[in-house]
Amino acid sequence: MMWFLMLRQLAPALAVAFVTAGLALGLHNWRVDRLQEQHRQALESTKSAMQLACTAAQNLTQGVSNAYQKKLADLNDQLAAVKRVRHNPRCVPTTASATSRRDAAAIQQKPAATNAIRAEWLVDFAAEAEKYRLQLIACQDFVTRATAPPPPTD
Repeated sequence: MMWFLMLRQLAPALAVAFVTAGLALGLHNWRVDRLQEQHRQALESTKSAMQLACTAAQNLTQGVSNAYQKKLADLNDQLAAVKRVRHNPRCVPTTASATSRRDAAAIQQKPAATNAIRAEWLVDFAAEAEKYRLQLIACQDFVTRATAPPPPTD
């Protein structure tokens, strides 16, 4: 019977303890839900920022690539025009010796000496060098645009 009396005296304290524990658990769950919602919002914000950055990078790359491709197409058109004009390329000797003069061998597009260069080869070499120059300019343009600070937003 003694334990029953002790239990009766402890009942209000136990009730208060259970109510307090229930309130603490409810408050804890509420805080966890709030933190999870904040975390979800932060993830969504980061996701949208990364998608915007990715889209901007894609637009930048596409713009530089399109400009490069247009310049390359223009260069190819110019090269084709030059080749149409020079329909009968001849060998050009690289030395001024008496054995490497322009004669019948040059007219037949055969080198008169061992050191002869065809004008067509020079045009092709110049076109290839110009393609590398355009590629370098496109790369420099891309790097300049990619490393430029973003415009201020008001």
